[in-house]
Amino acid sequence: MDWLKASLLMLDRVVALASGHALEHLNALQRNIQPNESYDLIEEHVSACIKMLLDNPQPSTWLHCDAIALGFCSNLLLQQEQLYHLARLPYSNLYHVQKEKVELTLMFGRRMAWDMVRAALGSVDSKEEVARLPFAALCCVLRAAIAVLETCRLPGDEVVSKEEVKKLQRVVSWFAARWGVGQQFETKLADIMRNLGY
Repeated sequence: MDWLKASLLMLDRVVALASGHALEHLNALQRNIQPNESYDLIEEHVSACIKMLLDNPQPSTWLHCDAIALGFCSNLLLQQEQLYHLARLPYSNLYHVQKEKVELTLMFGRRMAWDMVRAALGSVDSKEEVARLPFAALCCVLRAAIAVLETCRLPGDEVVSKEEVKKLQRVVSWFAARWGVGQQFETKLADIMRNLGY
């Protein structure tokens, strides 16, 4: 089992590094600073990490969830910020092609991320279960869930059902009762729900 732990630790580190580059890129775009690395390069690295995680023959466990969720969350936020960035540029044919690519990547990424969130939260039915789960994994899964909702482009989005949103709100509430960062998640989730009309 030591080789499994070492393998998961290596995957976690690779995803954390790729996610760090994605967040650095987001931060630069949000502050109107030229990013150090191109969107295409960062998107390629984050996508490769997600593919590596999904192709990993090891069973998905809560120990593995933090890396998967972090990868998906970074990918969604990167796509959303790239769309905002493209919207600020003058229109051109190249812009149109890039925008379509990013929108498709975001759409498929949201579906894949929510499938992961659904699977991860499927077994969480009580406060006690939340208390037993690894903090980092649950934190990453909940942040990925919020990112899926945050990147919703249209009200009435079909990726997340109302029942799933209610379950997410319950789990976030249990998480918030245990850990302070959960209160920020609760506030952010409430704001998103209000904006989406849930």
